Amino acid sequence: MSALEFELDAGQPVSAADFFTAGGDLLKALDALVDLPVNWVIRELRTGSAVVRIEGDGESVERADAAFFGLVSGLRLVRSGQHPPEWSPDVVNSLRSFTRTTAPVAKGPRAVLRLIVNNEEIETAQVDGSMAEQLLAWQPRERLFQGSAVGRLVGVNIARGNRASLKPRLGRVIHVRFPDDLADDFKEALYSDVEVSGTLRRDEFDRVFHISADRVDLMSTEDEISWTQLFGIDPNFTGGQEIRKYVEESRGET
Repeated sequence: MSALEFELDAGQPVSAADFFTAGGDLLKALDALVDLPVNWVIRELRTGSAVVRIEGDGESVERADAAFFGLVSGLRLVRSGQHPPEWSPDVVNSLRSFTRTTAPVAKGPRAVLRLIVNNEEIETAQVDGSMAEQLLAWQPRERLFQGSAVGRLVGVNIARGNRASLKPRLGRVIHVRFPDDLADDFKEALYSDVEVSGTLRRDEFDRVFHISADRVDLMSTEDEISWTQLFGIDPNFTGGQEIRKYVEESRGET
């Protein structure tokens, strides 16, 4: 099991507004890095400066671990001047907001992120001047349009802002937000094949990564009919011939 540790303003009093604002942006970035909603929990909280350790809870532990590794490894690429291709505009925009709140000062970086595995620090990412410059300069391109996407609804979370996860047959999971009046429709459609309509957002690679839904429809499937149900449905199918003779003439003697 892994965890993400966030420290702000080491060794000095911390602005409560900055701490809670930055923490909210950090959770938004982590949410955008997972396919299914994660129940983020605080396992440790220390004061003096402010240090919080975040983990996934219950069945979401593995998804949380992947998000932590994706965040820290992505920040490593950002530091080297690269853009992590798996980061959606939602990840980037949340981290840009995080960086604006925790911008480094003359004394050095204010924000430090640590990847913890089995209670051991594996990697540290400081939001110093270089990283802050790279993140704030990155303005991801995206396009909005009205449309729909088809896939299996693999996750629904009402408690944290009416969110859902739509898994297309090809490609990555699409994050979905929906209004309260669609909450029951989404809950009933969980694990079904659906078509979600609304405002779609595409990234610079033309991938749909987010839908603001205004409708969800179950995909219609053709009813399966057994041979026993078909038997005798058309008594005149053979034109009055015996079945054996009809089959021999149609397909050859067997």
